[in-house]
Amino acid sequence: MKIIDKPSKFVPYKAYELTEDEQYLLKFEKGVEVLPARYHGTGVSHGKFFFLKKHEVGSPNWKDGGYECSNSLGGIYCFHFDAIILHPKYFRKKRKISIKTNTYAPTGGKRGRP
Repeated sequence: MKIIDKPSKFVPYKAYELTEDEQYLLKFEKGVEVLPARYHGTGVSHGKFFFLKKHEVGSPNWKDGGYECSNSLGGIYCFHFDAIILHPKYFRKKRKISIKTNTYAPTGGKRGRP
């Protein structure tokens, strides 16, 4: 996965360049957290982005198509098809949790009120 600048009519935008084995990063469901390319690797927090809807090419008001996402701060954003991926937190390895049992044994001390 690389982040590249793609030319457009007015201003170039950042996009992901994925290989064949990285296509699983594009399987979106409604409400899943996504990571836009323009905010990848920046230290500034712009809130969390959540996938809302995919608009096909030629649908009303979406000439080139794209994705519609919401922000945790209340905004609605539109992205090109190659500008977002699933958030990497979904692909981290899960760690096993070892649950410790309660090993409390009364010692017969004189703590507390009589």
